Amino acid sequence: MLSLSPVNSAIAGGAMAYVFDLEEVEPEVFVDNLGSEIVEFALGYDLAGDLAILMSVMLAPCGEAADLRFGIREKDLNKDWKVSGLCYERERVQECIPGHARDIILAYICVAVGALASATQYNKITMETYYPNLPAAAMQKYQAISNQLMENGFSVETSFRNDDGIDYWLFVK
Repeated sequence: MLSLSPVNSAIAGGAMAYVFDLEEVEPEVFVDNLGSEIVEFALGYDLAGDLAILMSVMLAPCGEAADLRFGIREKDLNKDWKVSGLCYERERVQECIPGHARDIILAYICVAVGALASATQYNKITMETYYPNLPAAAMQKYQAISNQLMENGFSVETSFRNDDGIDYWLFVK
């Protein structure tokens, strides 16, 4: 288990009454009705909208491989089954994760990736960037995630930046 101090702060402005309230993560892998293996943790809450704002890290089935995805989702606090799709947009990240907490969130994502990598039955994992032509500083999070996969028995079979500027990886066990 990763032991980090909780971080709490309120986000002023914006459309939602959001409170950033990150707590210690104990990664538990669960499988949803689509077969995705998921680890998620609360980033905070929008109490006016009765929503938990989550960081979801998942391995989604994709043929013989699983696609590694991570992003922000909203979960209805009154209907446990009601969860939004993943949001990868920079604006949402800026809205939900204060700058001072970005390194902690990345560490939590890496813990989640390690839990998924050690629990999955897949021998191949793919990953890609959402935005094209990311600068080196932005690519550091993908390197940290790649390192976590390698620490859990996967190796990089291939990685490249396509003509569209999107970076792709294939990891194999």
